[in-house]
Amino acid sequence: MKYKRVVLISYYFSRQIGGAEKSIREELINYKNKGKEILVITFDKNIPVGKIPDPDFKVINFHLKNNSKIFSIFTRSIVNKTFIFKIIYKIINKNDLILTQTPISVPVSEYCMLKRIPYITYLRDEEDLNKYVYYGNKFSFKYLLYLFRYILTYPLFSIYKNKKINCLKNSKEIISNSKYMQKQLFKEYGLNSKVEYPKINFSKLNKKEIKKENQRYIGFIGGGINAKGWRIVKKISKRMPNEEFLIVGSYKKSFNKAFNKGNLHFIPKQKNIMNFYKNVKLLLVPSVGDEAFGRVVLEANYLGIPVITSNKGGLPEANKNKENIINEVRDIESWVKKIKMCV
Repeated sequence: MKYKRVVLISYYFSRQIGGAEKSIREELINYKNKGKEILVITFDKNIPVGKIPDPDFKVINFHLKNNSKIFSIFTRSIVNKTFIFKIIYKIINKNDLILTQTPISVPVSEYCMLKRIPYITYLRDEEDLNKYVYYGNKFSFKYLLYLFRYILTYPLFSIYKNKKINCLKNSKEIISNSKYMQKQLFKEYGLNSKVEYPKINFSKLNKKEIKKENQRYIGFIGGGINAKGWRIVKKISKRMPNEEFLIVGSYKKSFNKAFNKGNLHFIPKQKNIMNFYKNVKLLLVPSVGDEAFGRVVLEANYLGIPVITSNKGGLPEANKNKENIINEVRDIESWVKKIKMCV
């Protein structure tokens, strides 16, 4: 069957908050270039309801009926199933090809199975394989709150995980963003998938902005996110007080403004990522979680910026410089030694 319209249904898209959103945009542009009509449906509580201005596609955003903080992003998919079904029913039809990612893929897939509409599922991170790990301080009050919510919503969470497996099994196609994710999917569930590395719009990475005299910082994207190795970076910065570190992320008050703390310089997430890269002489990707791939590695390499990564998940696939891979991610001395060699 030839599909005239491709519909992406995801939690986020317009804000481009991470690699998943950037990658799927490039995927949609490919469909558009092939003459397909594109529609994007999102459920982002941080942007208005209705049609969202977008330079490439028609985007419609909705707010879930139940957005209580008690529910995680996963369990919200379960408690809002009826509402999501009503939205989808009004918009999509049997001649559409549905693309879905993020935890919203569970109710979306269930609707598609019910109506016999083909859908493609994208795997972007370890949580897409039902792997959930708390990477923060397990002796903190925040961890106790996490445990409380986990115990309170465990029945719903169990339902979500089982439904996720069924949705993957019934996908027209599963697309993994690395060989690592492909292998993990087969290992856990015996399911095959197609590997498509993240598509990067290199036209937005201007090499002419890279000037050696301006590259004074060691860069890190993921401030405040422990899975990305935030605690590792803090320890490295203390060991290297003469180096300046440029941090992108949502660390405390850096949600919408820049600030400094010692030799750490924080900036919020950038619409134009060159505002970050043009000031960076070295990029650190010390993920302690099983990073699915690591598109920032490709971006930095394209701009001629050296990258040091941990040996986690799909990062070794992205980082072709095997000498710049740290096997023991929590060995701060190894990071410091390697950084000194690179700068």
